[in-house]
Amino acid sequence: MTQNAGTVAANAPLNARRRGKAQQAEAAFWRLMQESSREDFYGTMTLTLSVQSGHVQQVRMTTDRLLK
Repeated sequence: MTQNAGTVAANAPLNARRRGKAQQAEAAFWRLMQESSREDFYGTMTLTLSVQSGHVQQVRMTTDRLLK
């Protein structure tokens, strides 16, 4: 595999499935941002993307709240 082949793949248009996973990841990110920006939220939120060969396979959200 040449160095240019990776660049071409990275710049290739997203097919419907890849676009769906990208939109799912973006929606999860904004949901986390909205929930974490509340004044009464204390804790951590994590967005994990499992990626294989440039394709998002899974989108995982976790929320750990501290009780005060």
